[in-house]
Amino acid sequence: VLDDHLTHDIRAAADFDALLESVHQENIGAWGQSHRQHLLEVLEAYQAGRMTFADLEKAHPGNGALHQLLNDLRTRLQRLVPDHFIALYGADRLQQLPRYIRALALRAQRAALDLEKDRSKAQRAAAYEIQLETLARTLSPQSGVEKRRAIEDLFWMLEEYKISIFAPEIKTLHPVSPKRLDALVQAIEEMG
Repeated sequence: VLDDHLTHDIRAAADFDALLESVHQENIGAWGQSHRQHLLEVLEAYQAGRMTFADLEKAHPGNGALHQLLNDLRTRLQRLVPDHFIALYGADRLQQLPRYIRALALRAQRAALDLEKDRSKAQRAAAYEIQLETLARTLSPQSGVEKRRAIEDLFWMLEEYKISIFAPEIKTLHPVSPKRLDALVQAIEEMG
C-alpha cells in the first residue's frame, strides 16, 4: 500500500491535500481488500502445492526419481513465489499465480502415476527453458527496457505453455505454441 499509493515527496500542505484526495478517489480500502484476497489465494495455492509434494513423497518413499522431480518442482514453486513476491508482482500477475501453482501440483500428481510420460512432456518445454536462461544471462545494466520486458514475457509465455502440456484443463490465458515461443525467442535475440 505504501509503495503503490503513499510514497510521495510531500513538502507542502497543498501536496498533502492532493494526495489525500487521490487516495480517497482511488478507494484505497477496496483496493486493499482486493489485493489481500489475491494474496490469500496465492498463499493457499502455495501451501496446497507444498502439501501435495510432501504427500507424494510419503506415498512413494522408495521412488528416488519421483523425489528428484518433486525437489525440482519445489524449486520452480519457489521461483514463482519468491519471498518478496508481494512487492514483485502487480495485481494482474498475483491473480494468475494460483493457476501456475495448481499446474505444478497436477504435474506432480500425474508424474507419480507415470514418470516416463512426465519426462516426455518435460522435454517439450526443456529447450525453451534453456533458451530463457541463456537470454536472461545476456541481460546487463545496459540492456534496454524492451529486452527486459520481452524476456519476462517469454518467462510467462513458457509458464502458459507448461500449463498446456502438464495441466491443460486449467486452460491457458492466450494461445501458446512452440511457433509462438520460437518467434518471441527470435525477436529477443534480434534485440542484441
